[in-house]
Amino acid sequence: RYSDEISMQGIDEQTKLDLAHLTLNITGDIPAVKTMIEGISQPEIINDRTIQQKDGISNYTTRILLNKLLNVTGQGIPITVAVPASIDADEAVFANFERKLCLMAQLSADAVLGVPLPENLEARIRPVVRYYYQNQFTDTYNRHSYKWYKLTAIASDYFKFLVDSVSAHGIEQTQKLALILIKEFKNFPGYWSAELQRSILTDLYEYGCQKAIIVEQMKELESFMFDGKDITGRTEEAYAHAKAWTELDENEKAKTWIRNALQQTLGIGYTKDNQFYGWVEWLRLYLKTGTSDALNLIATFASYLPHIKETTELSVTHVACEALLNAAFEHNSVWGFQLMDWSIKKGLIDFETALATCLKDQFIKIDNKEDYLLALNIYKNIYLYIAKRFREDLLQQLLEKGSALLGEAFLNTEIPLLTNDIHINAIQENR
Repeated sequence: RYSDEISMQGIDEQTKLDLAHLTLNITGDIPAVKTMIEGISQPEIINDRTIQQKDGISNYTTRILLNKLLNVTGQGIPITVAVPASIDADEAVFANFERKLCLMAQLSADAVLGVPLPENLEARIRPVVRYYYQNQFTDTYNRHSYKWYKLTAIASDYFKFLVDSVSAHGIEQTQKLALILIKEFKNFPGYWSAELQRSILTDLYEYGCQKAIIVEQMKELESFMFDGKDITGRTEEAYAHAKAWTELDENEKAKTWIRNALQQTLGIGYTKDNQFYGWVEWLRLYLKTGTSDALNLIATFASYLPHIKETTELSVTHVACEALLNAAFEHNSVWGFQLMDWSIKKGLIDFETALATCLKDQFIKIDNKEDYLLALNIYKNIYLYIAKRFREDLLQQLLEKGSALLGEAFLNTEIPLLTNDIHINAIQENR
């Protein structure tokens, strides 16, 4: 048996759980899993001092895996036993959070065992769905509570786990869950931000939910997602929403919507470069869909650069233009050259930055020795003379492509010459 080859001696509990879960997924050998998790105790409750917000639901991997496997192996215990009430009443909210994770772990275990969900799914999952607005907590832990914020900040991960647990029972249950959650969105709108709803909707779609249901609710978000937001907040919302439309394979909606939103969200101020950079990141994602309107879309973005130049410092304009130039080159080198020429003439970017962007694109795309050596000579004999700073990503791309195309000759011939040129041509601080 697969599990017979695994020694559990000298292994920490988390690794034992990971191996047991892997064994379950590969072999389905429940008796072996039972043996592998024997003696593993419930972890301590994670509170506001020990939770790592950036890790999201991963903070609770031990709790989730242990209770899933206990249920799979017929050793499940009540959630109040798995997670005892906290002695410190102020931390009860964290204990109750982990109890809800145990409920979802039970759902996952039932899917493994083939135990169907009840006809009334809503009643089964109501405690999980409404965790964030139970009266006993919202009275004490309001939106200004630091402790409460630690848990609300990982709400997207929490509901992704719910979607995953229910979806393990099949598409029909995923559809039911979607309707239940959307009903909650409508009945308790104050507790469901546009950001959280959007995250849940894209997760539901990823797990196979009917697109029409998701699209309808996505449109609902557009009626309130900017409420109470400043320029930066609107930009972040708009970027996330356009990205979500792309993830839903609704490229035309994304394109139409972003054209309307771009004008509104590019406000006045020194954060303009950050706003524009966010939109360019969306553009790079969107161009990968193969849209036929790519050139017009790049031109639309480029048309905002002169306005950014007029209202911010020149260095801000260069950063914004470099981001767009990278996106244009990445999609189509010819368009990249055209935008590069236009940007230099308009004073939107300095020649050194533009050339570096162009060379990086060439080193990525070149597929023959002759073109590579031409680009390498431009780097050595022109770029090094004018480079104001060291660009590690450009040099790394140059080295990787040179090694791939020239092989041993690159190491024996070109590297010594390149090293010599760097010492001679580059300014001292870049050597």
